[in-house]
Amino acid sequence: MGVVKAFQSLVGLVLEGEAARRAEAESFGESWTQRCFALPCGLTDCPQLTGMTSPPGLRPREPRRGIPCNEQLVEVLDPDGHVLCEPRTLAECLDSRLLHRAVHVWLCVPRTGALLLRKWHAKSKHPGLWGPSCHTEIRCYGQGDGHASEVSTQSAERGIKEQLGLDPSELGTLLHCFSCEVTDGNCQELLDVYLAPLSKHGLPALALEPTEEVDWAFFAHVLSPDFAATGRLFHYNNTYRRALARRLRDYAVPEDVRNAFAVDLDAELGKAPMSAAMKVQAQAMAVSCRFRVARGFCK
Repeated sequence: MGVVKAFQSLVGLVLEGEAARRAEAESFGESWTQRCFALPCGLTDCPQLTGMTSPPGLRPREPRRGIPCNEQLVEVLDPDGHVLCEPRTLAECLDSRLLHRAVHVWLCVPRTGALLLRKWHAKSKHPGLWGPSCHTEIRCYGQGDGHASEVSTQSAERGIKEQLGLDPSELGTLLHCFSCEVTDGNCQELLDVYLAPLSKHGLPALALEPTEEVDWAFFAHVLSPDFAATGRLFHYNNTYRRALARRLRDYAVPEDVRNAFAVDLDAELGKAPMSAAMKVQAQAMAVSCRFRVARGFCK
């Protein structure tokens, strides 16, 4: 970890020097706009998880509004989650192993624990591997609504439109699950992870590229060490795996899981047989889940 911090600090000094030279070269004396914003962090239940990476209204150094979006830039962070330098392109972030903010969106059927896996080949991140339904960066300059930068929910909705060809209104309410840092080779990301439950109308028609594939899978299979060991899945760490599995387990209904995948939910999760008291608690959770479904959280 000390080597990573030292490397990030060195990169930060280089980029700051570059920014200083650019500012000095400006001919009209106008200061270079600092296009970055603060990152609030911290959850009490797990030190590796963070709060949502960019809540609205917490951007004291937000760039000027109305600037044209000529480049797709992303925010660069240090290992502590603070802004390191000016926004960079994704290619620069990957070349220099810079920590940047991104979003995963999982289309799901919460009651059955089903996740929509997606595989694409011509991408800069985990090409040719199965991964989340959508994977996109949080851009520092939004498009269409006049804002100078995106919040992560806007990035998630944009990813649904651009990568799946769906309008977010065709799905259920977008749910932010957790945020954590994941490193995969040169790709270092601070991720906001979302669930996008299907509506009662099911899965709309997807607009995929010819080389893309999608498939439904049970979340316990997707997050199992055996599947990860095959080398066919994108890289995630234990923090990501446990946080996503815990959230999906809360929504899954054993009977619906059995009907959809012919598996026993508790057996798949390696749980011991339930006592009578635990069964009563599980039944109460199932009733609560059905209530949430009735309120529109997908079927």
